[in-house]
Amino acid sequence: MSTTERTEARAPTYRPPTFHDMVRWPELLIGSVLFARGYYFGPEGAGYPLSEVAVGALAFVTLVRRPTGRRLVVSPLLLLALFGIALADLSLVSAIHGAPWFQRVGRVASFGVIAFGVMSGRLHLKSILIGMSGGFLVNAGLYYAGLAPDNYIGYLTGWAGDKNYAGLYAAAIPLLVCAHLPRRWQRLTVLAVFGYLVFLTGSRTSMIALLLGALWTIVSTHRSVAARVGIVAVFYGVFSYVEEHYARVSIFAERWGTDILRDRIDAAATAKVNAALPWGLGAGEGEVLLNGKLRFLFHNSYQTLLVEGGWILAGSICLIIVIALFSFGPYAVRSRAVRYGEAAIIAVGICAISLGEVHFTGISALSIGAVIHLRTQAYETLVREVQR
Repeated sequence: MSTTERTEARAPTYRPPTFHDMVRWPELLIGSVLFARGYYFGPEGAGYPLSEVAVGALAFVTLVRRPTGRRLVVSPLLLLALFGIALADLSLVSAIHGAPWFQRVGRVASFGVIAFGVMSGRLHLKSILIGMSGGFLVNAGLYYAGLAPDNYIGYLTGWAGDKNYAGLYAAAIPLLVCAHLPRRWQRLTVLAVFGYLVFLTGSRTSMIALLLGALWTIVSTHRSVAARVGIVAVFYGVFSYVEEHYARVSIFAERWGTDILRDRIDAAATAKVNAALPWGLGAGEGEVLLNGKLRFLFHNSYQTLLVEGGWILAGSICLIIVIALFSFGPYAVRSRAVRYGEAAIIAVGICAISLGEVHFTGISALSIGAVIHLRTQAYETLVREVQR
């Protein structure tokens, strides 16, 4: 046998990558339950929701993974400083007021760790999204099969526990998934399927959030930062107008009773925010007491930031969102995938206006980390093309 024949005999045969090769199973499995706030470890109200356990698990995976050495398009020191300020402020204010801070501060810390894990590549974003989208679809199937909880009769909840919380995930998941789909028919299919699921949750805010998020991917193409800021302002105006004038039309006409209760909660929340100190009241204060006995969480996540940590906490978190969404500077490359990542931030930000406890959820951390990760990928691709 000649040398050439021996070399050809030893040459490995090509094997196409399998699904097992393309995913990281820890992220996929954790992602599949990231939305499951309705399942508790321990007694409900005193135990830990499965979603928070999943958030902690993703943070742990991030910390034990080796650094990737990846150079981000956004200064990691700036983001770390802002996260550090938010954590220090919430911890200090909570200690001053004697508020129970440990669980809340831990959630904020996990939020920051997950965002950094995704943007740096320590966490495999695609695996999380495969798990999360698959888990949500399975949850919907189990709900309509009568095998998952039905906390809001007639509205899709399942293990999400709350229809607005389910709507939040159903609105943001498809936008992040579409960032990784190359063909238009694939993106339209995902948007149609999850758009129907959002409708089934009955969450009006989430419906508008998904619609405006999808619209963002179209109208923000090749726009300057100033123009995109203007588009966000227009979106907020559209959301406010629709919420005020069309919240109870057609199939939503019977919502007047729950909307009256929501208005009372919002009024009490606004009064509490206005009466709070500029630096806030500490962790766990994002709730109101009605009739002297009924406790309700705020319906506005921005007000929650203000009442817990004041302008420092609210400013730090909002500035992180602004940096992720607009990414100023020479590295601000915007591919189609980046626009879908931005759209997820838009959707989450809109949901935060009418839903409490949004900013420190797993989907919020994923959206922030994802858009910086996708922007970094787009910049790396551009550099490789220039160097050819």
